[in-house]
Amino acid sequence: MDIQEITEENASQLVLKIKAELLGFPELDKTSYMNWKVK
Repeated sequence: MDIQEITEENASQLVLKIKAELLGFPELDKTSYMNWKVK
């Protein structure tokens, strides 16, 4: 799922928080997000 497609209807509050944090840090790309999520 693309991060831009995450909405309140299909995501938990934690995912929404992560999305907001990612959008606040443009230098983080999807690869960085995936690497972080795995850890």
